[in-house]
Order: sequence, then C-alpha cells, then structure tokens
Amino acid sequence: MTEQNTDVIQGTLDLLILKTLSLEPMHGFGIARRVEQVSRGVFKVNPGSLLTALQRLERAGWLDAEWKNTENSRRSVAERIHEIGVRMALGATRNDILTMALGDGMRLTAFGIAIGVCGAFAAGRAIASLLFGTSALDPLSWLGMLAVLAFVAMLACWIPAWRGTRVDPARTLRSE
Repeated sequence: MTEQNTDVIQGTLDLLILKTLSLEPMHGFGIARRVEQVSRGVFKVNPGSLLTALQRLERAGWLDAEWKNTENSRRSVAERIHEIGVRMALGATRNDILTMALGDGMRLTAFGIAIGVCGAFAAGRAIASLLFGTSALDPLSWLGMLAVLAFVAMLACWIPAWRGTRVDPARTLRSE
C-alpha cells in the first residue's frame, strides 16, 4: 500500500471518528462499533487500534484530551484480550478475569490515593488557617473523599474488565 493510500484511509477514519463523536460523546468501544455502523461495515475497527487515530486527532486540535483518562484502563484490557482468551480457554471463570483486571487497576488506585493523601495532608496543614468550621484533618471529610475516589476508580476499572469477560476464547485463539 502506498503512502498516499494510507493517508486517504487515515483521513477517512478520522472523518468517521469525528462524525461518530458529533452524534454523541463516547469512548473507544462505542466509537469502534459506531464507525463500523456508519461505514456500513467497510471499516472493521478494534477498540485498541483507535488509539493512534484519537491521538492524531487530538494533536491536530480536533478532539479534547478527556478520553485519555479512562482509555488507559480500557487499553490495558484490550491489549490483554489474547491473554484473557487463553486463560478462559484453560478454565478461568469470568470472576477470575474480573478479579485480575480489577486488582491491577485498584493496586494503581491505592498507590495514587496514598500519594494524594500525603500531598493533601501537607496542603491541609498549610491552609489550616483559611478553613472555617472544620479542621484540616476532619476524619469525616477525609473518609468521604477517599470513598468517592475509590468508588469512581473501581467503576472506571470495572467497565472495561466486564467487557473483557465477554471474550469468546475460541475466537480470540483463532485471531492470532
């Protein structure tokens, strides 16, 4: 394939992605399915292969960078689809796969929360004189903040992990 043909295909995919996102905001999996629908099956797109197109559109200024945050977790699961298929073919249950993917994401979350708590503790002591009606170390505020952060992170990890459990092992093994 010539470089010019590659540019035409990339440009067409970029336009399809932009048209898809103009209909409603969505993430990689939804974009891939909608691009296939809009192109009437001409483009077969894997969610993981959209990353370069999304980055190209972001660099050009056509997209906002909000997709990056949750896309990292999705990409982690998408890159491990073959591994997940092999594990399921060898007898792993959907619960095992969900636990594996959630464990990876929540370990990273725990590390981030630990660093954030240290920074918040230091910042809280620095601005303690500006706080009225509460202390910088109010346990209820701290527990509430930690609970909300942990819940949002768990949800952001659970959605791609759940999609990963719907992998058909036979189809995954045939694709390699």
